Amino acid sequence: MLKEAKLACQAMDPEYEPQLCRLISAALIEMRTRGIDLKGEFTYKIGEVQDPDDPEGETRLAVTEWECTITDDWIKTTALTWVKAKAPWTENPEKLMEAYENMLDKMMHTTGYHRGWETEDG
Repeated sequence: MLKEAKLACQAMDPEYEPQLCRLISAALIEMRTRGIDLKGEFTYKIGEVQDPDDPEGETRLAVTEWECTITDDWIKTTALTWVKAKAPWTENPEKLMEAYENMLDKMMHTTGYHRGWETEDG
């Protein structure tokens, strides 16, 4: 999903990966709080790595590993729309948030996607 976010946001430089991972995670949390039943997880780790462009040997934050077990294309597309809307370099984020809300609204009214507002225990 990180690769898809990089393409969607046109942010191919590894420097953007930590921010994109945080946005992906936040998008999935947002969807869960709205009652969407997500099957799968997105996990990542950020660590310090040697900056290859710095002759002084400075380090920078980088995504050292990530994994996505979410396979549903509708879930992924909705989350990536939220990510693109929240990326600080995106123009017209309002249009993307409107598209996200429309997708989310449809999901919330589709069997199999909305679990309701009750707790997992009942």
